[in-house]
Amino acid sequence: MGRLGPPSEFEEYRLLRPLGHGAMGQVFLAQDTLLDRRVAVKFIATAQGLLPDAAARARFFQEARAIARLQHPNVVAIHRVGEVRGQPYLVSELIQGEPLDRLRRPVDARMALQLGLGLARGLAAAHRRGILHRDIKPANAILSEDGEVKLLDFGLAEAAFAEREPHALAGTDVTSPPGATSTDTQPMPGARPVDTRPLPAQGARAHQEPRASDTRPIAAQSALAQRTSDTRPIAATRGHDTGPRDDAGECAPAPHGHDTGPRDDAGERPTAPQGHDTGPRGGTGERAPAQQGHDTGPRDDAGERAPTTQGHDTGSRDDARERAPTTQGHDTDPRDDTGARTPAQQGHDTGPRDDAGTQAPALTNDTGPRDLSTPDAEADHHDFVPGTPLYLAPELWRGEPASRASDIYALGILLYELCAGHAPHEELPLEQLGAAVLESPPPPLAQHAPGVSPAFAAIVDRCLDADPARRYESGDALREALEALNTPTRASALPTGNPYLGLRAFDAAHRSVFFGREPELREVLDRLRGDTFVLVAGDSGVGKSSLCRAAVLPTVTQGAWEDGGPAWTVITGAPGRRPLETWVELLAPVAGESAEGLHARLTTEEPGVLARALRRRPSNAAPLLLFIDQFEELVTFSEPAQAAQLTEELALVLRRAPRVRLLATARSDCLTRLVALPGLGSEVPRALHLLRALSEHGLREAAEGPLRLLGMRFESPTMVDALVTSASRAEGGLPLLQFALETLWEARDAQRQHIPAAALEALGGVEGALARHADAVVARLRPEQRPRARDMLLELVTPEGTRVRRTQEELLRGDADDTGRAVLDGLVRGRLLTAGEAEDGDGVYTLAHESLVTGWDTLRGWLGQDEQRRAARMRLERAAAEWVRLGRPPELLHGARQLAEVRAAGLTHVDGAREREFLFRSRATVRRQRVTRWLAVALVPLVLGSVVAVTRVQARAQLEARINRHLDEAQAQHDALGGHLAELGQRTTEAFALFDTPGPQNREAAEARWTQALKARQAVEQTALRAMSELEAAWGLAPGNPRVSPLMASLLVTRVELAEQERQPEQHAQWLARLTAHDALGELKQGLTAPARLTLTSKPSGARVRLLEPTPEGAFHPGRDLGQTPLREVALPAGSHLLVVEAPGRFPVRVPVMLAFGEWLALDLPLPEAAAVPEGFVYIPAGRFLQGASESEYLRRAFFFAPPLHAVETGAYLIAKHEVTFARYIAFLETLPPEERAARMPGSRRRLTVVDLAQEPKGRWRLTLRPASASYSVRDGEPLRYGKRSRRQEQDWLRFPVSAVSFDDALAYTAWLDRTGQVPGARLCTEREWERAARGADGRRYPSGDWLAPDDANHDATYGREPWGFGPDEVGSHPRSRSPFGVDDLVGNVWEWTRSDVDPEKPSAQGGSWYQSDLTAHTANRERVERTQREALIGFRVCATPRP
Repeated sequence: MGRLGPPSEFEEYRLLRPLGHGAMGQVFLAQDTLLDRRVAVKFIATAQGLLPDAAARARFFQEARAIARLQHPNVVAIHRVGEVRGQPYLVSELIQGEPLDRLRRPVDARMALQLGLGLARGLAAAHRRGILHRDIKPANAILSEDGEVKLLDFGLAEAAFAEREPHALAGTDVTSPPGATSTDTQPMPGARPVDTRPLPAQGARAHQEPRASDTRPIAAQSALAQRTSDTRPIAATRGHDTGPRDDAGECAPAPHGHDTGPRDDAGERPTAPQGHDTGPRGGTGERAPAQQGHDTGPRDDAGERAPTTQGHDTGSRDDARERAPTTQGHDTDPRDDTGARTPAQQGHDTGPRDDAGTQAPALTNDTGPRDLSTPDAEADHHDFVPGTPLYLAPELWRGEPASRASDIYALGILLYELCAGHAPHEELPLEQLGAAVLESPPPPLAQHAPGVSPAFAAIVDRCLDADPARRYESGDALREALEALNTPTRASALPTGNPYLGLRAFDAAHRSVFFGREPELREVLDRLRGDTFVLVAGDSGVGKSSLCRAAVLPTVTQGAWEDGGPAWTVITGAPGRRPLETWVELLAPVAGESAEGLHARLTTEEPGVLARALRRRPSNAAPLLLFIDQFEELVTFSEPAQAAQLTEELALVLRRAPRVRLLATARSDCLTRLVALPGLGSEVPRALHLLRALSEHGLREAAEGPLRLLGMRFESPTMVDALVTSASRAEGGLPLLQFALETLWEARDAQRQHIPAAALEALGGVEGALARHADAVVARLRPEQRPRARDMLLELVTPEGTRVRRTQEELLRGDADDTGRAVLDGLVRGRLLTAGEAEDGDGVYTLAHESLVTGWDTLRGWLGQDEQRRAARMRLERAAAEWVRLGRPPELLHGARQLAEVRAAGLTHVDGAREREFLFRSRATVRRQRVTRWLAVALVPLVLGSVVAVTRVQARAQLEARINRHLDEAQAQHDALGGHLAELGQRTTEAFALFDTPGPQNREAAEARWTQALKARQAVEQTALRAMSELEAAWGLAPGNPRVSPLMASLLVTRVELAEQERQPEQHAQWLARLTAHDALGELKQGLTAPARLTLTSKPSGARVRLLEPTPEGAFHPGRDLGQTPLREVALPAGSHLLVVEAPGRFPVRVPVMLAFGEWLALDLPLPEAAAVPEGFVYIPAGRFLQGASESEYLRRAFFFAPPLHAVETGAYLIAKHEVTFARYIAFLETLPPEERAARMPGSRRRLTVVDLAQEPKGRWRLTLRPASASYSVRDGEPLRYGKRSRRQEQDWLRFPVSAVSFDDALAYTAWLDRTGQVPGARLCTEREWERAARGADGRRYPSGDWLAPDDANHDATYGREPWGFGPDEVGSHPRSRSPFGVDDLVGNVWEWTRSDVDPEKPSAQGGSWYQSDLTAHTANRERVERTQREALIGFRVCATPRP
């Protein structure tokens, strides 16, 4: 059957001519008629030219879509993936340039750095998407004519068919055309060539075992043993690809190999997807005649020789530079008529055999992209050998699966080759290559490339480390190392005045003094290179705006981020109240239109107006970066309709307008609401870049960097230590540090060029400095100005507690408001407010930083007191909005009573023009009514008396009708609310029941039910708000109406109860405050705030019960004595409490409880005998706690893999205070027979390792530890000394938590404890038991509370992220993270194996590690890990079932 014939035209593509074909299909040059550009189109087919089956097509589309998402300048772009006439195809960009294997080598050091940086950026983008390349080599990278290097060949087609068509990959006998000889070089269609050279693959061994005297690694022995009886030579000379090339040198990467297709009349060489043609050419661009040493044989799409005769190879080729062979045991030797093999002849390559002459099978090559987003992704497909032998990492030669580290190794070989002119081991024949890679590490690059900088050489050498754990962990880590070498020197121009900005955000003018965020800057810039939308999110005060304004935007504006690329135009703004209007005004000049015209089109045309306007910009116009600061305003402050329309328009801009990027900043607590926005909302998870708080190193740089530039210093290092420690512990520490530094600068000693220690003492520390300063600023105002300052500050905070900008007109009370101007000036000079200028020239004011809202107790108190005023203001705004919406009817204006309420609330001045007009008209109407009534009484009391009475009756009737309409609608909504609450309760109960039931299918069903519960919760919220809005309207028309308060009180009670159920204390307090106005007798509030009642009995009775109270240091002191059991109905305030119950001869038991308002809780507590609890364990009684995550749905589902926060119960159990240590695990190993001891030794077998335990011949134990860049090797009895630590530098490694043990190893250890009676009932903890031991009873994020300071536990920031500071600590080294039950190290140090709640037969890992961030250590977080893995970061602790 012939090859499939694709249509000459389909969709918007017109095929111009074929470029080549191979085992995986055909490649064509095509014209994109829609966008008027040339592209390469690859049609996928089987080796026989047949349509792929449905399963193969599905896999191809899955892999292709993964690659298509890699929109990055350093990755060849795939424009489209589709199917026509049942045949899959992909469309990719054309590139003009040279593949790297055609460059003259060695290249100069600067070019090597630029090429490496570009390739690392492309690889980082792939790794961020969970994709492995698995075949990085010079032929799979191309340097375009504009100087951009791009990664090619992610192996799409090969990945799609490797499993489905092994015969096609391996090759079959091909009938030669008449007259074909061993030197025939004519192209032949057909199956892929046979290449049966030995592969290092697990299982690809000869049938005879390796000799005992052979000391090479097993994998190498196997690979070489396959060739022991095959003594025919394999060419080891460098082969050359002599494919055609045009005069312009335009290179078209062909799929998986070299393109031998024709060119168009202009000599243009189209670029096909993922491959290269690199052969020599004559001066006309035609192919040069074949020369000695050049490979002129035909090739398929993979670049391998197409067989021209049965089993013949028609030229020499460098074995190591070929793709790893893909045979699956196909025998391609000629045979005689009986089926026996003919003698081997020169040129026949018939594959490895064992000593008996039987051909050994090789494994299929799989070079497709690998999705790393699933837990077992890097562990699957173990039978595939990826890549090209010369670039294979040692672990791949051992048969281990590909990983990010193997990609890093291949890129390191490529860089080595570019710099040295040759690759390590390239002179060796293939049969010797595997052993050389495993036994002989590459010599340092500096030996062969002396012109390369030592720093660059060190980076390449680290990429080539034999131990994957010592290489860079991902493309991002390698990119960061190379970026650091490429970073330009800091600008020398310094801003005048104070180099510290206090509460103000840094901007471009302060770029030179912006320190501590260099890695984050480089990472955001790299994200912007490939992503159209990047959202920098983080906690308030983390420095989001400063990072963007002082670092990212200036770099983009100067074009320095694209290595010589053009300068970008940056448009900066915030959403504001009317975000669509704001951004239309900003974009109109860039689009070349008037703002009025764009506004008009937005109201009359279909969506996409802004995209169409920006697409009409000149082709030579500068690229455009839109920067939206405080993106969260779209959901906290902006008008919803405008926010929704703007996000829809911006989403279309990013999809349709070329060369436009969007950068935004947002508070992380608003992410869930931002995701709900139309258009851009769905892009938020992919765009998200979480900005964490500065590490101690970053804080130190932020403090000392500006002084270094100015030739100054702190008087003593202890000053810096104190500043950094205080800032790292404080919430919102960075702005507090900057504020303290700004103040300290003013107290500098200019003569001695330092900041004296006395200045810090006078400041009184970092934590309280801001609050004291703010109080002092207000106190300096005149007494009559202070109330006005209070009002202004309250106007600058939204009801949701976020900052808002106000114009001077909105804050002042007319032109003659001199007092207001004086107050504004005082607050600005006191640095509590920042002043700017609006487009109309009016002044704009905002709070200097949100830390004033969260950390200034005075302002927080004012906000609480202002609740009633805010409620009145809300009613006013709604009444004014309704009045405008209905056409300003006079009957909806406020009457005298409503105006009196406005005056009583202190709303004499309102900020909105609509509200001011409403009040003005209302007051004017009331005045006219008063005049009319006076005239009526004075002039015609008798004549008009009856008329007035009738009029009043009619007005009263109309008013009553309007009031009743509002009340009836409120009642209807109130009634509907009951149904929504019932549905919410039912869906929530069903979801939690499914979450608590094991089984993957139950977890999927639980998530579906929870989604329904969230929708019901939204319906509850919307219905309650509508009902309250109607009641507010009725109250505005008739204050004191007796029907309003009961309904409003009922609604507010519902809101209070929901807030308590959902653990929202701020909302709970807000609704309670509002309830006061409608609960005249206080009975409802009293019921909602009643204390809890606790009844506690114990066995035996008479136990002493104490209520422990936390201390600021995180410990507990005895607190109050509650008496002896039984306790009856002891009153306790609602919230979290910790009890300790003690009795003679019994183990003291800690009992954390979480009590709701008015709850009656009864506990029956058996106290175990002291001897029943093994030493080093604690007893956890049966009880309830809050399990799961209360963070955003995105984090919960995509990161934590946890259920929503809800109450669950556990039975009683025992848990060890500490993880199992090396000392305890060695004791276990010493009881095992030698074979099992070897199998249970900590260390990596097939996975990465940075920990290795070995027993020396004399019985001593040695630990090899390689965290990050450091390396340590110590024996038992010797301390381990870390390279760069300011504390805990010397430690006893035997007290380290054991790690690099598998789940099965941990099970064997617990079985040994149980079997020997050391810990009866010993076992591993379940996820739920582990989480309860960490949390106690409440939903805290970490065992010690909701925040984790650097030294509270051993995580990545504990030792300043210093590479020589990383590593485990002795167990119990961080008592501040002790849990309420008294258990240590449940956060950081090492992950701990647990049994999954979803599938108890599968393991999980919880608790985070010394190498990862505090977010991974969240108590709700759990990782899915394959049970056989031995990871250096995973250990375990023991639980046990109490024996009766």
